[in-house]
This record gives sequence, structure tokens and C-alpha cells, in this order.
Amino acid sequence: MKKYICLLLNFINAALVIYAVSGFFFMDPVANLGVTGFRCFRYYTIDSNILSAIASILVIIFALKKTSSNWLLYFKFTATTAVAVTFLTVMFFLGPTMGYKNMFSGSNFYLHLICPIISIITYMIPDIDLSMAKRTWLYGISTIIIYGTIYSLNVLVYKTWPDFYGFNATSHWYISAIAMMVAGLGLSYILYRMRRVYIRKFVKK
Repeated sequence: MKKYICLLLNFINAALVIYAVSGFFFMDPVANLGVTGFRCFRYYTIDSNILSAIASILVIIFALKKTSSNWLLYFKFTATTAVAVTFLTVMFFLGPTMGYKNMFSGSNFYLHLICPIISIITYMIPDIDLSMAKRTWLYGISTIIIYGTIYSLNVLVYKTWPDFYGFNATSHWYISAIAMMVAGLGLSYILYRMRRVYIRKFVKK
């Protein structure tokens, strides 16, 4: 029953991400904070949720084949950590500074809230009954490093993007960078440890 529930949740997650992302092309721009078209792919929110949707689709495919893989588990973990970062950033930084009503309007209701929660649940239940090796929790910050580098180059160096996350609002971008890295490391480790506890208590008999 657990696996069927996980498969259903993974299907819902992938479907909602596809629906939400398509909203940036077909929905009223006001409902999506004025973001439209391919510009939406500049945002970590979009990219992390797409990564999560790909992970969900792969989980479904592997489940139908009745097989599993360590690399898929690590991919799922990385994607889950990415959307968890999105969720916590909205709850504790963007929500208070830009307003929760804006953060949960239009497609962002799914991308900032519903899909991250589903992704975390399907990782924690879990849908892949394998344990993660030690230090693999560091994979969780890979998306922060990659996106942070791209964002910094486009905002601070090339100045081709506006600072839409406001991380350099006071010209102290390095404080935001350090905070995101520390938060990412902490979140990655917490998710990693919680899964290990679950596997030890409920899967490995």
C-alpha cells in the first residue's frame, strides 16, 4: 500500500509541476508576479521543481519495472533538498519580505508549497527502500552551488538579470550566499538523517 501511495503522490507531483510551469506561458501574468514565458526558468523555484518532477517520473518508471537504483535515490534526494530549500526560503525569507499572498498566488501556490511538501513526503516515506551511504548528503547542496554561481554571475558580474530574490539588496551578497550554503547543508543533513532513521526502524528488519 505504501508503494502505491508513493506512486500516486509522485504522479500528482509531476502533474502539478507541469501544470504550474505551463501557467507561466498561458496564465494571467499578474497571477504569477508578472513572470511570463521562458523568463520563468531563471528562477530557482522553477528549476528545483522541474528537477523534482523529473525525479518523480523516474521513480514511477523504475517502480513499474520493479527495480531500484542508488543513483536514482541520490537524484531523488538532491531534487527533494532543492525544493525543500525553495519551501523554506519562501516561508522564512521571501514570505516575510514580499508577502505570503504574493508567494502563494497563481502557479506559485503549487511550486512554493504543495509540490515541495509532496516531494519531501515521498522522499521520507520512502518510495525507494535503499539506504544512502555516508557523506552522500553533501549531494543536497549541489543545486545551490550551481544555481548560486549562475545567479551571481548574471546579477553581480554581467548584470543581465535583476536581483529578483533581493539577496544583494544591501550590497552584502556574501552574507546571503553564506546563509544559503549553511541552510542548505543543514537541511541536507537533516533529510539524510531522518531517512536513515526511517529505514533502520521500519524497513530493515
